[in-house]
Amino acid sequence: MDPQPPGAPGRVLLASVSNIKYPVDLDLIHHLFSRFGEVEKVSCSSSSSSSSSSGRGRGRGVPRVAH
Repeated sequence: MDPQPPGAPGRVLLASVSNIKYPVDLDLIHHLFSRFGEVEKVSCSSSSSSSSSSGRGRGRGVPRVAH
């Protein structure tokens, strides 16, 4: 199997977001990830001690982490 060149379409199976300090909803997550390609699914879960969001899709690259 040949490695894909940088910027080639690929498939992200799971992207996880944690330690969220600002209000985030599914529309915002979809908007942010759709800049990198088609988003097939977005889900969000939370509990009293933590929250998490994830997305799945096909894209043109890997989003960079914002600090």
